Amino acid sequence: MRSEGRYKNIPSTVSATLKRLSQIVLLIVASIILNSYWFDKYYLTPEFGALAPIPKVLTMVALLLLMMSTYLIGFCFMECGPIASGLSFNGYDADGNARHDLVKSVDLMGLVTSTQVKEFLSSWNISVHEWLKNYVYLRQLSSKNQSRAKAALVSFMVSAIWHGFYPGFFHFFFWAFVLDYWNKLASKVIAQSGFPQLIPTHVTNIFCTLFYYVYCSYFALSFILLYFSDFNRVYREMYYTGHVFLIVTIPVLMLIAP
Repeated sequence: MRSEGRYKNIPSTVSATLKRLSQIVLLIVASIILNSYWFDKYYLTPEFGALAPIPKVLTMVALLLLMMSTYLIGFCFMECGPIASGLSFNGYDADGNARHDLVKSVDLMGLVTSTQVKEFLSSWNISVHEWLKNYVYLRQLSSKNQSRAKAALVSFMVSAIWHGFYPGFFHFFFWAFVLDYWNKLASKVIAQSGFPQLIPTHVTNIFCTLFYYVYCSYFALSFILLYFSDFNRVYREMYYTGHVFLIVTIPVLMLIAP
């Protein structure tokens, strides 16, 4: 209102707004295409239960993307107002290009290229992620004898309560915590082994992104189905494979992690 500070000379916001709107159009098209093949309760159909393991995994990833597209369209639409009005203007980058990311709900590129669980989560619903980080996670670490794992678990559970009192939310966020903990342990072990030097970085990054998308799609079915009787039935049909893998490997990683 006073045109002070970074808002003293706001550059044109037209191109930045049109860029976000074009991304919304692409997301809508993707959502329509995905919705022509699947729907959110597809997990409960006999067709899904009859799929072989690999087609079933690919279908879970598609259903995750379908669910994500709905939220992403809303997040991106919400950003268009602040961008167009100039509220999102955040100065200039090193190349002199105007940045319009001060108000930001989602990092689309971060979602696509995340190689760590925490990167994926921090690219999604950014304002809530930052609130949980600063007012729940870091405040716990300021107290004595508080472990990072316990602080992270409490943060995930606060997020679950924030979403609502459905069993699916609590299941999803608890196992998201477990997956994040597994990721941190595995990263230490792999880094210590020297194995990353044998494989090109971009190959490793692609593998990690695919791995975490598969796991997020596995746990996301409880976020979508919400009721214990529904998502437990699907996990039972898959013999709780994803759960068992984490439960079995975490103690091993804890023993050998530096």
